[in-house]
Amino acid sequence: MYLTGDAKLWWRTRLSDNASANRDKIETWDILKKELKDQFLPCNTSWLARESLWKLRHVGTVRDYVKEFSSLMLDVRDMPEEDKLFNFLLGLQTWAQTELRRQGVKDLSSAIATADRLVDFRVAHSSDLEKKKKDSGKEKEKSGKGGRMESLRKRSTRR
Repeated sequence: MYLTGDAKLWWRTRLSDNASANRDKIETWDILKKELKDQFLPCNTSWLARESLWKLRHVGTVRDYVKEFSSLMLDVRDMPEEDKLFNFLLGLQTWAQTELRRQGVKDLSSAIATADRLVDFRVAHSSDLEKKKKDSGKEKEKSGKGGRMESLRKRSTRR
């Protein structure tokens, strides 16, 4: 294992302090993990993760939401299974919540597996639809198939 940045600085300082402060040496992996956690992890990681779970919302793809939710759950300890499922469903968009309830998911693992199989639906905004219409009209004009106005022009030139 290689340490970098602040962890490397801490380790070198810790080694030099061991001799002068008569501290116990770090001889096992478990002791090293505990020392690193005590030094670098905030003492309230579980609380912060729960707060982030509460704020988490499904705004992108379902897969991105599942990934972010699963990542946050790694820092949460001692949460009942029912609360895990509730928090997962709470952050999903309404259509995804409805689909998972329709399929009768009962626990977090089945909810995540089912959500991963969902196809993302996005409601197109009216401005998006107008932009698509404008873009397709421009493409038709460029290709010489400009729609009704183009066909009227062609008819008038034929006479």
